Amino acid sequence: MEILENGVPSGKFTINAKGTLYRKFDPKRDKKPPAFKNVETGELYSSIYARIIIRRKI
Repeated sequence: MEILENGVPSGKFTINAKGTLYRKFDPKRDKKPPAFKNVETGELYSSIYARIIIRRKI
């Protein structure tokens, strides 16, 4: 997977995003730009790790 910075390719890659929860990017629902791009399929994914931490603290 390619790591995206503010939705723009960063040139950095990861084999698997260990420790990061992610789901398919949905432009209708997601406010933040995608965090990862699958190099093989081109699908975009958004990181949901921070959202889980915020919900647990509230």
